[in-house]
Amino acid sequence: MIRNPARTAVLVLATIALASASPRAAAAQTKLTVSGGVNRATVAVDVEDGIDPGSATRLALGLSAEIPVAERLGLHLGAGYSQKGFGLSAFGASVTMELDYLELTALAGVPFGEGRVSVQLLAGPAMGFKVSCQVIGSFEGEEEREDCGDDAVKAMDLGLAGGVRLEIGLSEKMGLAVSGVYNLGLLNVDDSGAEGSIKNRVMGFKAGVVYSIG
Repeated sequence: MIRNPARTAVLVLATIALASASPRAAAAQTKLTVSGGVNRATVAVDVEDGIDPGSATRLALGLSAEIPVAERLGLHLGAGYSQKGFGLSAFGASVTMELDYLELTALAGVPFGEGRVSVQLLAGPAMGFKVSCQVIGSFEGEEEREDCGDDAVKAMDLGLAGGVRLEIGLSEKMGLAVSGVYNLGLLNVDDSGAEGSIKNRVMGFKAGVVYSIG
């Protein structure tokens, strides 16, 4: 059980800072990636009279830095705007809950392959800070949008992220990257005081430009 997510995140970031300060890391090449894509977002619901949520396609934007810390290990420190939520539809009406987060990630990357094309397996924590929450209802062409309020969704979320990144080198300094990362929410984001839990589940796909420095 995660008793203190903030403390866990601080320990992870401190470990990363110490690792990246090693002589091997300092001598290696750091890569910056600017990327964008989509999230296929939904939630896992555990309540007595639970709903069966569907998915919603949302936006994902990010900036990350890959810092090599060993011959076969890199650390991907990322910050981005990640839109999450879920959708429901019945009897011709649809409802979408839009949860937007500023998300920080610290993913370990294990590379496979040499040369211009490489694949990395990624895994690590993802911490999200709520930016906004809205509920959108649509029926017979009419749409209504309403703010969730401060007490509906918790201000912070913590997840375990894992996935794959494909990188293609175009030149000595430039490249392209495509990634698919699944974020398994660990915390109940429902702040209404109701019994049960609601946890984020997000499959994100991004493509971006890679620039090597150093």
